[in-house]
Amino acid sequence: MNQYGAAGNYLAIRKFGYNPAVSSTMEDIWDYGGIITLATIAVNIGVSSSDVKDDAAGVGARTLTMYGVDADYVIQSESIILDGRTKVVSANKYLRVYRAIVNSAGAELDNAGTIFFYDTSDTITNGTPDTAAKVFAAITPAHNQSLMAIYTIPLGYKGWLFHHYVDYAAADKRYILNGELLVRPFGGVFNIKHEMGDDRQDHQWEFPFPLEEKSDIKVALELSAAGIAYAGFDIILEKI
Repeated sequence: MNQYGAAGNYLAIRKFGYNPAVSSTMEDIWDYGGIITLATIAVNIGVSSSDVKDDAAGVGARTLTMYGVDADYVIQSESIILDGRTKVVSANKYLRVYRAIVNSAGAELDNAGTIFFYDTSDTITNGTPDTAAKVFAAITPAHNQSLMAIYTIPLGYKGWLFHHYVDYAAADKRYILNGELLVRPFGGVFNIKHEMGDDRQDHQWEFPFPLEEKSDIKVALELSAAGIAYAGFDIILEKI
């Protein structure tokens, strides 16, 4: 879960991501790009790479761990042994996959291709899923973990959002940035909780913003011209 500290009934979560190609259309900040389609039912997850070198005996990524929640929003994770462009199917069903991390690799020390996590019902072409709306997460080449400013508060926890940021990289640093911190309560729709514009933003909440269990949180951005966008946020989970 990308936790960086835990004490008693509290758990600290840091989520951060990037989108390699944002322009004047609002997109979520995750390495697959575009707007994520959040699943409505839990499914088994297919995992495959766009490069044959990401294989149990290859020079790229060999094994990884995926993290998410099940149909009841209970935290779960499992290890996957990669098989290049061939689909490997998760043992568990997931409603969300919010982080994946490469655990071991061959001589190149990094994942060679993009590793995809998707509804296993989808077909693939050379390891790449054919349906964007069925993609849960991705690990782009040489990053060894997914990068997504998207998270879901698990069952049995209340979240306290206390910090978030947005940033971008472009040839012309004067590109105007428009961003939205979005929260969707369980059974509801995404609402804007903080709107950001004009330039880079780093926002510390004077009073942490409460997030109920099963809520989805994400950051979306648009730029006045094409560039790379970054975002992240920090949450304290309180066991309830």
